[in-house]
Amino acid sequence: MGSKSCIGLCGPTGSGKNSIQNNICLGYPNATRSQIEYAAKLACIHKDIINLPKSYHTKIGDQGVMLSGGQKQRIAIARALLFPSEILILDDAFSSVDNYTGTHRLSLLKEASEIFVLQRGTIKQHGSHNMLIKEIGWYSKMYKYQKFQRSEILNKKLGNSL
Repeated sequence: MGSKSCIGLCGPTGSGKNSIQNNICLGYPNATRSQIEYAAKLACIHKDIINLPKSYHTKIGDQGVMLSGGQKQRIAIARALLFPSEILILDDAFSSVDNYTGTHRLSLLKEASEIFVLQRGTIKQHGSHNMLIKEIGWYSKMYKYQKFQRSEILNKKLGNSL
């Protein structure tokens, strides 16, 4: 089977006794720092991490820094993205992320070779990102909604800074 696992799963953040770096590379202990940072950037958590007291070496949980639900979820996403697998399952993995990060969550799937949209246990759509945004269905509807929502958030930020 090689060095890849068949399935990667986005699960909860691990023990508070570990650093953020150890939390991200849980299950893939030989990951390099650049691989960990790349996964964190993809999961939109890198900037938050580098602003913590000890960056990637910051302890989290009861014995360290308390993270928001969205930050924990983005660390779990980084862990899932870091782990080399052929299939990545994201079961509403973006539900706790902040509005700005969440507004481009479907765009994070652009590089996936195939995406399956499940509704009530049934495959309703499948294909690449580019194929799915052209179809009439849940994926394109949500993509357009998130794109609109992101532009609204950016307009509010720009309006507040003027």
